[in-house]
Amino acid sequence: MLVEVSPDFFRPTDVVNLWGDPTKAKTELGWNPSKTSFEQLVKIMVDSDMAKVAAEDASQKVRTNLAEYLEKGIVK
Repeated sequence: MLVEVSPDFFRPTDVVNLWGDPTKAKTELGWNPSKTSFEQLVKIMVDSDMAKVAAEDASQKVRTNLAEYLEKGIVK
């Protein structure tokens, strides 16, 4: 099996500790770390993203990027 890695998808240097501020998740998504299960949080996040995609017509932009990546041979 041959695997090719594209530098276009390399991540910047990883940090040792990732610290986050849950304020935005609490205020915009209604997330409560004491009462929201992981499954519920995933559903809240997906629903929020899907609403944003619909509002911004992001699906068309994703198709355009995919076509560009296929053309450049980045994705096969």
